Amino acid sequence: MQETHTSESHIDDSHKLSPEELLRRKTELIAFYKEQTSFLIAQLEYERLRTEIEEIRLRRLTAVHRCAQIINPISPKDVSGSKVQVKEDTKKGS
Repeated sequence: MQETHTSESHIDDSHKLSPEELLRRKTELIAFYKEQTSFLIAQLEYERLRTEIEEIRLRRLTAVHRCAQIINPISPKDVSGSKVQVKEDTKKGS
């Protein structure tokens, strides 16, 4: 059976950081993340706007679809057939 090791057991003594090096490394990482945050905030705003636009498009298309159903409702006998025919008066109006 294979023995499981923690991540620390894989690091030999030559790769361990001194407390000063560890502090420096943490400071560098914090600075890096703070620098990258502005990009992430811009991306978040972009994604929110794209989502809002898509939701508005969906609402508009839903409204158009509902209007089409009101203008030319589908009767139960139309549904039973394989093809739905458009009423003659709507063809003449276009």
